[in-house]
Amino acid sequence: MPEHYFIEVAGAIRRAEYTKAITSAQALSAFDALRRGRLHRVQIRPLLDEAWARRGHLTVADAVYVILAEQIGARLVTADLKLAGSPGLRVPSITP
Repeated sequence: MPEHYFIEVAGAIRRAEYTKAITSAQALSAFDALRRGRLHRVQIRPLLDEAWARRGHLTVADAVYVILAEQIGARLVTADLKLAGSPGLRVPSITP
């Protein structure tokens, strides 16, 4: 995972609690799982050139996730249906 993943997930947990989609207890549990989770973190800098090259149809942040998924042969997990349907996406995506 790119290092900024933690900020994005923490923000999503906060938003879910704020909008009452989850309870405060669920938010605390999710945040604790985020902090304790065993994830392989990767540096973003080596992905930047290719992410920048895709700026015509992806945000640079989205492109980093897409490129990483391509490199490790993973699926792209996203709630962003526009991202999942982006032209030229070379990885399968999982959406809600």
